[in-house]
Amino acid sequence: VLLFVLVGFAALVIRGVRRRSAFSVAVEPGILPTLTAETRVTGKVRRLFRNPALGLPMVELAVGKRLLVFCPTDHEARQDDYRKRIGKDATIALFGLATLEAGGADAIRDRIRDADEIEITPDLLRFLRVGEAPNDYFAIGRVISSREETWGDDPLTLYRLQTAPDLTLEVATPKSETPLLGKSMAHGSVRLFGYLTE
Repeated sequence: VLLFVLVGFAALVIRGVRRRSAFSVAVEPGILPTLTAETRVTGKVRRLFRNPALGLPMVELAVGKRLLVFCPTDHEARQDDYRKRIGKDATIALFGLATLEAGGADAIRDRIRDADEIEITPDLLRFLRVGEAPNDYFAIGRVISSREETWGDDPLTLYRLQTAPDLTLEVATPKSETPLLGKSMAHGSVRLFGYLTE
């Protein structure tokens, strides 16, 4: 029953969340973010492919039972390393560019169709594949901490966001005068990037 509820919730979020712009930090063609991420994930590289719409490489990484797709920011310099790791484990510094708003699943109840048919709790965590690009996701998570960062001339806030019991990510948003507080819930779209750490 629990599995049915979880699968049903995922389907409802995917269908019911209104389409929003993927992020407010634009990624220009050929220019990838150069952020230093502290978060590491280890998983098996399933495949390396190119997204023709963006003209960017993508890596599909199996982390436990979860499949994550990210754009490798170091692909040009390390494309042979990625090819050699297909079918093998790799440790990736993973981060995202995001638009985050305060509030968890209960704050977006009006955007979820049939929300009254499933249990939506204030501390519900989710990280779902939603969006136009293969590395686009929708996150509902808990803010663990934050730090200031820059990308070019743009000041950013880099949040550590717990999006599942076994998945914590660093996501960058444009610096705001009203930053999200630690231990608060947040939701928004995330585009994943990463680079090899070994």
